[in-house]
Amino acid sequence: KEILSTLIREPDTKLIIKKAKQGNSAAQLDLGDLYYYGGGGLRRDISKAMKWYDRALFNKADVGHQKEAVDRLCVLFHGVRKYKDMVAKKAVQRHAERK
Repeated sequence: KEILSTLIREPDTKLIIKKAKQGNSAAQLDLGDLYYYGGGGLRRDISKAMKWYDRALFNKADVGHQKEAVDRLCVLFHGVRKYKDMVAKKAVQRHAERK
């Protein structure tokens, strides 16, 4: 993943950002990686990395990237149990908002 952040150029970053904002979960993960490691013209920003990993996790368009998002978020949260509790709480909140 560190290779990704050093090989991505700014024009590529702009495309990744565009696709991430459109809901592409692979792009959301890539953008999270760029913020996590700092690269592609972006400064390292853990809170923005978490934001994009979170979007990839809850992206209904492509559930295939959810495990990758969970793995990356677990690294950031330094503990699977703490993160799973947060995910469960968030899922309950989202469910309540839909009603």
